Amino acid sequence: MKNFLRRNPKFLRFWLAAWSSEFGDNIRNTALLFVILEQFADKAAAAISINLILEYAPIFLLGPIIGVFADRFDRKTSLSSALLFRAVVMLLFIGAIAVNSVLMIYIGSFLSAISTLVFRASQPAFTMSLVHNDDRLIAASYRQMSISFTNIIGPVVAIMLYGAIGSSFMIVIATVLFIGAATTIIRIPNEQQNNELSASINTKSLTFHSIWSDLKLGFQFALSHKIVKIVTLSNLAFGLVAGVYNVMQMFLITEYLGLPKESLAWFTPIIGVTMLIGSLAIPKIKCKPERLLTISVFLLACGLGGMTIFPSVIWVIAATVLFFSGIVAYNITTASLIQTHVEIDFQGRVSTFIQLAWMGPMLLMSLIVGQLYPAVSISYLFIGTGCIVFLLAITVAYRIAKLQVNPHPLSMEMEQNKLAQSL
Repeated sequence: MKNFLRRNPKFLRFWLAAWSSEFGDNIRNTALLFVILEQFADKAAAAISINLILEYAPIFLLGPIIGVFADRFDRKTSLSSALLFRAVVMLLFIGAIAVNSVLMIYIGSFLSAISTLVFRASQPAFTMSLVHNDDRLIAASYRQMSISFTNIIGPVVAIMLYGAIGSSFMIVIATVLFIGAATTIIRIPNEQQNNELSASINTKSLTFHSIWSDLKLGFQFALSHKIVKIVTLSNLAFGLVAGVYNVMQMFLITEYLGLPKESLAWFTPIIGVTMLIGSLAIPKIKCKPERLLTISVFLLACGLGGMTIFPSVIWVIAATVLFFSGIVAYNITTASLIQTHVEIDFQGRVSTFIQLAWMGPMLLMSLIVGQLYPAVSISYLFIGTGCIVFLLAITVAYRIAKLQVNPHPLSMEMEQNKLAQSL
């Protein structure tokens, strides 16, 4: 994998910028959590839940529109601008701490979520411009590696910083990290690696009609593209298992295993290490991304369903390792498939489309599970969801089996012709 970084120095710069951004997010989120707990203790639970909703709201309210703009404008400018905007928003959090305003925290969280969405929508196409087609699976694994590692180290570093310097200075450090990430991206040379990417920037006028037309075109492209439809189906499975696990993780430890809630302190690093090892191992597996996607969905189903088959700590840890191995494989393969099979001009719209495909089921499942538990036992919730996802995995396997042996089951020309005929 070191050879990959040597032959892709532009991606190396972007990867380092992503590290800085991820650490900035971890430090900011931890700082805000402590600010809410300290300054708004009487309404902390409500404030945390509202803040969480505001972080997801832009995906539903603005996701498709942001996808259009991500496909229209220069991706490097969009990425660096999103990071700089996130740094400016930190001033709102500093002001919120100074005047004890939970409203300013809400506004800042919503604006930060918008900038994060812009960053995520622009990132796939920008990565495509930095690495060759054959290297995109490895590039996706490197991004997963940075996310996994910061998930392990980030909270620990953030808590240490909080004890040493307090939340206000943590916000300052997060601001510096965002600015550093933006500067690193700005300094990446503009030269693109192959001619197919030279016409990727859309310079049409910003009228309501043109934006609406691009939005419809993006949805039609996503709904008619075989790979995107398969990834969307797998995203539905991912959303279901994520919704159950996110809500029930603590109850799995405390109620099902009968352990104290402090056990989460050693349970979480196991997850992080699993994801880190998976991000290193998966690119070395000699398996087509399409087949690996099928395997990952089966792992999600078996891992979640298997957690509550037998009330043993070792058994639950083994199933959890299986489950998060599936998540890593899923994240890497979906990113690789979208960047390999979807034309660069549609990357922004497709990425926001598939985000909606997992975010909606996740939030819906979270609400359903919250209402069913404890009337329905944790075993039934995990095993039942695992069975549903297993059926979805069979469907994904069937859809992939129907694709042609050609690694590009529908060429870009075929997709564009099919789309043009439908307009």
